[in-house]
Amino acid sequence: AWYTSGKFDQRTQLRLAVAWNKYDLVTKDTLKDRDLDDALVNALRRYSVNFVDIFVERNASFERLQRLFNITSFYIDLYHKERQEQLHLPDDLYNKISSSVSSNSGPQTEQHKHTQKNDDIIGKEMKETYYKTYLGKKYVPYKPKPHEIDYDLTLDDAYGFLNHKHKKDFGFNGMLTFSCNDAIRHNGHVTSISINFCDLLNMPLDNPSSKDRPSILLYIISPTRDENEFVITHQYSLPNEMITELLSSERKSPFSDEDLSSIRTVQIQESTLYLEVGQFLAIGFDEYFRRPFHVKGSDSYYIAINTVNKLKTGEAQLFIRQSIYCAAFKFTIKPAISFIPDLLLWSLFSDRPSLATCLCSHSENTIVATLLANKIYRFAAELVTEGDKIEEYLQEANKFDDHAARIMEECHKLDEDFADEILKTKSKLYYNYSPLRLAKESNSRRFLATNCVQKHLDKLWYGGGRTANGILMKDLSFFVCFISIFLIGYSVTSYSLITTEQQVNWYQTSGSSASTTYTLANDGSGLWNWTIIRNVIDWGMWKVYGQVELLDHQQVDDNTISADNDAYGNTVFVFTIIFVCIANVLLLNVLVALFNVTLEKTKEHAHISWAYQRNAIGLDYFRITKEYPLGGQIGNINRDSSIKKFSAPKIKIKKGQYLGIRFLPEAGSPFSTERNQYYCYFDGETDPETPLQFTRCWTKGIAMSFHVQPTQGPSK
Repeated sequence: AWYTSGKFDQRTQLRLAVAWNKYDLVTKDTLKDRDLDDALVNALRRYSVNFVDIFVERNASFERLQRLFNITSFYIDLYHKERQEQLHLPDDLYNKISSSVSSNSGPQTEQHKHTQKNDDIIGKEMKETYYKTYLGKKYVPYKPKPHEIDYDLTLDDAYGFLNHKHKKDFGFNGMLTFSCNDAIRHNGHVTSISINFCDLLNMPLDNPSSKDRPSILLYIISPTRDENEFVITHQYSLPNEMITELLSSERKSPFSDEDLSSIRTVQIQESTLYLEVGQFLAIGFDEYFRRPFHVKGSDSYYIAINTVNKLKTGEAQLFIRQSIYCAAFKFTIKPAISFIPDLLLWSLFSDRPSLATCLCSHSENTIVATLLANKIYRFAAELVTEGDKIEEYLQEANKFDDHAARIMEECHKLDEDFADEILKTKSKLYYNYSPLRLAKESNSRRFLATNCVQKHLDKLWYGGGRTANGILMKDLSFFVCFISIFLIGYSVTSYSLITTEQQVNWYQTSGSSASTTYTLANDGSGLWNWTIIRNVIDWGMWKVYGQVELLDHQQVDDNTISADNDAYGNTVFVFTIIFVCIANVLLLNVLVALFNVTLEKTKEHAHISWAYQRNAIGLDYFRITKEYPLGGQIGNINRDSSIKKFSAPKIKIKKGQYLGIRFLPEAGSPFSTERNQYYCYFDGETDPETPLQFTRCWTKGIAMSFHVQPTQGPSK
């Protein structure tokens, strides 16, 4: 009733729907993007997979979430939860996070001033600790790299116009404006803005409190169906220090070789300035601002800032169109890196595999994302000592392994060549991991056993398993226990009925009140002896094998029993038919079915083990890329020592490669020492493009050492 009473705005209604798990309240409403994005954040905080899917289907965006919150806040929430609700962190690392917070806290009376600061420290420390523990990598937030800041337009998309021979001063103070031609081509963040000012003289820069201090606002504008109506989705005010940097800049225009002193440029690193395809970036100047030029080149739209301030959130507004001219304003967009990897890793560190699976399905590289989840859970299983936790983590790891294997198999069925490319392609979103490399590191046995991986190995290489005995014996034991229940039930029941006449005497009385009475043989004493157990087994056992003679059955004590034509005998006759049918037909087929299932499982395990071992062997193949002879390179020979030094030629070797050495028959033999080394036979006539199989020797290798001089500049 509260939900439909109209007392709450749409954003509050969505939050209530998520809190109450009312899916129907979400699907029946027309929802706005901004409200959907806020609801998506709320659904992620509550780990609600169903609501995440619903909101994404209704046009919520994971990328737009960067405007609403910082991923660090999720790690702050994670820190304040019970440790059982987190993926395991070693105690020393967890205590280190706590100590870093306490060391930055003030006195008790001032701790309230440090709450926000401590939370920021907590979130940052939690995030970096998880990344370094599970990935061996330090988390680096989004910001332009040094080589990207130098106005490299091959890396950033540029928009807008800065200069033209036809430029005017239209006096657009107190207005916001944007060019009609500057619809965003690629999702991304604003990295810089440049403005061509009419007059920069006498503009105050050193007094932030001055009323003449200029104010610059940036707006993210979304179009509507009406070409003249737009919705302002986000507003950002440049900080004072950034405005100072902008106005005091003496740089040349990054977009022209001409030295234009009136053009000012500033770099921006603000995660909330995220624009999507089709949106616009508008700029606004307050009434005290020294105006920018308007240059000829594109139509533009403008509206008064005072009018904008009166609009409700998400309300469309009619803009005025200016023909031919637009503000001399230019900006660059850095194509955004997906936000989903950050959310995926947070969900894994929160130990929410269902949410992680959902985020994997929305990731641009689902296979690598799933294998990364597998790797993280396997590593978590190595960190914990509790048996239940180890089993739980390994089960989750296997689920992600199976998920990745199924996706890879489906790709392979559709297009083998494309699937092979996927297998080798590195993912920029996930630390340049390729699926094959990540599967190898995470020991993803099911993924490595897929047909796609095996086909890939076939291209590289043309040229024990778990035994079934133990499993079959387990199945047989289960069958024996299962049939024993029926055997004991039949034997005891039928034997008791047949021997009743030997132990119970019935008498009929006549008269006005006829009745039936009975007496027990020997007054019920002396009826038990140990041969009864053998007689019971002997009576029922042979029925399993089809010996169903019910008359004149000889017992071990030379007594004879029969299923006579009376109530006891007829009941035993019916029981015998039922038991023989169950034992000889139903249970025998159950045994066969058990064996078939076991053999299929054994076959599957054998294939996985074989494929995994084949993969491990296949990855021990190497290509010889180049050969350098060392003849004539021997330096001074000391005949009192067996150690020889070579002045090596200029051998260029890259990161990840190996340096091997080959000895001709007449070159002698080196000493061997304890080391881990590969070797193979190589006659020098093998095609360099053909991979060679190397044998690994774990304890021995030749006595050789070499030095590598790093090259100048970044590592290639």
